[in-house]
Amino acid sequence: MSSMRRNASLRRYSWLAIGLVLFALLAANVSWADTWGALRKLTLGAILWLTVANIAALLPMFGRWWVILKAQGYQVPFSAVARYSLSGFAISYITPGPQFGGEPYQVIQLQRQHGIPIPQATASVTIEKMLMLVTNLVFLIPGIALLLQSQLFASADLLTGLVPGLAAAGLLLALLWGWVNDRRPLTRLSHWLPGKWGASIGQTEDEIARFCSQQPAQLGWAALMSALNWLLLAAEYFLMARFLGIPINGTQALIMLSVFRLALLLPIPAGLGAVEGGHVWILESLGIGAGAELALSLSLLIRLRDICIAGVGLWLAGGYWVKKPQSRSG
Repeated sequence: MSSMRRNASLRRYSWLAIGLVLFALLAANVSWADTWGALRKLTLGAILWLTVANIAALLPMFGRWWVILKAQGYQVPFSAVARYSLSGFAISYITPGPQFGGEPYQVIQLQRQHGIPIPQATASVTIEKMLMLVTNLVFLIPGIALLLQSQLFASADLLTGLVPGLAAAGLLLALLWGWVNDRRPLTRLSHWLPGKWGASIGQTEDEIARFCSQQPAQLGWAALMSALNWLLLAAEYFLMARFLGIPINGTQALIMLSVFRLALLLPIPAGLGAVEGGHVWILESLGIGAGAELALSLSLLIRLRDICIAGVGLWLAGGYWVKKPQSRSG
């Protein structure tokens, strides 16, 4: 087991090393003076607009999980949900891997601070992450389709290029559909696992299927908030690009955002190097004329936003990890 863990850690940190190399290669071929010059052009008004846009995008993300918990019968304050969400994001942001890692912390805090049993807490986090993944795929597929139809891939077969995304979306939607119909596909598959793991998966999926089959309206509200979260993040991304002076339209913004989100799915912490390289590549390939410096300034602005959010999240995680449990909810 220790050998398996060492190999897994080695793979994770190998990807981190690859990300650092990619970032170093990119940094060596741009003018940092021009990059910082683009960032310095941001006015106080622009910064305020971006701050409001980011807060607006975060609220439905918190609301998605809050609605699920409330429908389960647990009166967790919205402010507590926001804290745990920010802390989970912070942990995922610094964890080697594709934007996951903070989920165990969220489960533990629900159990520790509010007395929510582990199966129910795990179910709420799983449903929330499932809706996030489905929403990402639903919005990414049109962006990928536009990318494949652009001059970059004009000769590529559209359907073939969309197969991975459609297959992943279909699998997740089929899983959700099974839960809505009170089915337990993961429990059947878990019979191949050792008894303790299989039992844990079975208990959690029981809670998930019970919620999805008995609370379809609340599941719909959570899905609606997930879609709103994505739309507001897209609007914030468009504002960032325009405030930096990158002349893009709505279609180009969707293509760029799709490339950005795909870079985040790579097994590199925070998509280091892949995000920056993807921005440079897509701007130059689409002939937008922004230049590598503006592409890098967009990446750095996004990094600054995420580091600020992650910093707040880590501060909250540190404080509430040692805080005494509150009175039990539910």
